[in-house]
Amino acid sequence: MNQSSDDITLIWLDDHIGMPENNAHLKNVFASNIDPSNSFPIGLLNEDWNAKSHLTSPVFVTFGFGIASQLLAFTNPDRCLACIRESLEANKQIYVIVSDSIGNIFVPCLFMEHPEAFHKGCIQIYILTFSAYLDMDSLLDYPEHEYVLVFHHEADLLCRLLLDIASYYIEIGKTSLNQGMLADIHQALTYFQWARTLLLRACKTDTYRCLKTARSAQNLIDQAEKRINDEIISSEDDKYVRDDWKKSLNNSIFIYHSQEYRQEATQLSSILNTLTNEQGVLFEDYMMFIAKFQKEKCSIKHGCPIIIASNNINQTKIFTELSSLVNIDQIYVLRPRTYTSSTRNDQTLLEQFSKVRNIYSQAKILALEWTVERSSICDKIGDLCSENDDHDLARAYYTKAIQLNQNLSDFIKKK
Repeated sequence: MNQSSDDITLIWLDDHIGMPENNAHLKNVFASNIDPSNSFPIGLLNEDWNAKSHLTSPVFVTFGFGIASQLLAFTNPDRCLACIRESLEANKQIYVIVSDSIGNIFVPCLFMEHPEAFHKGCIQIYILTFSAYLDMDSLLDYPEHEYVLVFHHEADLLCRLLLDIASYYIEIGKTSLNQGMLADIHQALTYFQWARTLLLRACKTDTYRCLKTARSAQNLIDQAEKRINDEIISSEDDKYVRDDWKKSLNNSIFIYHSQEYRQEATQLSSILNTLTNEQGVLFEDYMMFIAKFQKEKCSIKHGCPIIIASNNINQTKIFTELSSLVNIDQIYVLRPRTYTSSTRNDQTLLEQFSKVRNIYSQAKILALEWTVERSSICDKIGDLCSENDDHDLARAYYTKAIQLNQNLSDFIKKK
C-alpha cells in the first residue's frame, strides 16, 4: 500500500464506458463519490447531475477539494497501461475497473508488468460484468487473481470501492498517527475524517459491513483529536509547540477570488506585500485553494486566509468547507463595490461562521487590520517563547512584530 501519497486515481477500461460520450452520469457518480470533500456526491439514481457536477470532460475527471482524485476512462488497453505507469511513478494509489471482455487479457498483462505494485497494495482491480456468469479460469492460472474482485452491479462495485479507499486512508492515517509529531497527528485526523465520509456513503449499500468500519474510523478520529488537545495543553514536553512556533514565523496569506474580482485580489496582494514584505498566493480556482489547506502537512493554523467573496450560490458551501478545516483559524472576507455593512446577509454570515473575522468593503482596510492582528499574534507568541526559555525564537517574533508595526506606520504616513 502506498504510504507516501494521498492521491487517488480511478481508472476505467471499457470498450463502451470509456468513450467520452457514453455513460457520463455513471462516471460522474464514481468520480464525485470517491472525493470525500465533495459535499454533493451524485447518486446512481440521480440523472439530474449536471447542476451539481464539476465535470469538464467525461474522460478526465478531477475533483479536488483537498485531494487529487481522478477518474480516467479508456477504451485502449495500451493507453491505459501507460496511464498506470505514470500514476505509479507519481506515487498514486490506483484502482482499476475493467470490463470482463478486456479483463481476461489485460489483468495478466498488468500483473506481469507491475507485480510489486500488486504485492504492495498499490493497485486493486475490479471487474464489472453484466453477465450472469463469468469464466475466471484464465485468471486463476495467474497469481494476480487474488487482487481481482468481480461485480455484477454498479452499486455493489461503488460500495466496495468506497470501502477500499476508506481503508487505505485509515491505514496511512494510522502511520501518520504513530509518527507522533503534532503535524502528523493533524494529517492523520484528516485521513480518518475522509475515511469516515466515504464509509458513510458506502453504508447506503452495505450498512452492516461499512457502519462497523465507520465506527472504527470515528474512534480513530476521537483518538487523534484527543492527542492533539493533549499536546496543545501539555506544558511538560513542548517540542511540538516549539515546532509550530518556528513554522508560524512565516506569514499565511492565501487569497481566493472569483474571476470578476481579479483586480481587487491583485490590489489586496500588493498592499499586503508592502505591509509584510511577503507575497500572497492568489487562487482563482477554488478547488486548488482548498487543496492548499487540506493537503499541506502542517500542524500550525494558517492565521488568516483571505476570501474575496462574490455573491454566488456557493458562498455558504465555501465558508462551511473552510470552517471545517482545523488548520484555518480566521477568515477575512472582502466584498467590494456594493458592500453595505448593515446588510442582514453579512450579519448572518458572521453569526453562522465563527472563523469569519470580519467583512470589508475596501482592500486597504482589510490589509491594515490583517497586519495589526498578525503583529499582535507575533508579540504573543514571542511572550510564550520567552516564558519557555526559547529566547532566540522569542527575539525573532518580537523582531517580526516590530517590523510589521514599522511597516504599518510607514504605510499610514504615506497616505
